[in-house]
Amino acid sequence: MTKLSEPKVKDFFGEDYTKITFLPDLSKFKMEKLDEGIVGLMSRRAFDVAASSRDVKVFLNGKKFSVNNFKDYIDLYIKNKKDDVGNPIKIVYENANDGWEVALTLSDRGFQQVCICLILAA
Repeated sequence: MTKLSEPKVKDFFGEDYTKITFLPDLSKFKMEKLDEGIVGLMSRRAFDVAASSRDVKVFLNGKKFSVNNFKDYIDLYIKNKKDDVGNPIKIVYENANDGWEVALTLSDRGFQQVCICLILAA
């Protein structure tokens, strides 16, 4: 974090894309490697980007996410889950406009709430 260098920008003549690569200074965090919790958190944030970025392909470690929109993201929460009588859990989903998507479904462990607030730039 104390050593900075100028970004390396190269001319490119193929399909437009942005690639972000970083190497954390693990010694600053008294770590030898990224632990499972940190990798999980970073992976979750990549899923969040995939869910909230329309028409953007998101890759992590060379693998493309199967989540392409908010609806796909919500489906991950209820995949293979059943209600009290054994029926697949249903989702109520609405794409209200370019700035709002809403989804509601049952929790499988009592009352639980997950709120994901994203501000989509115009």
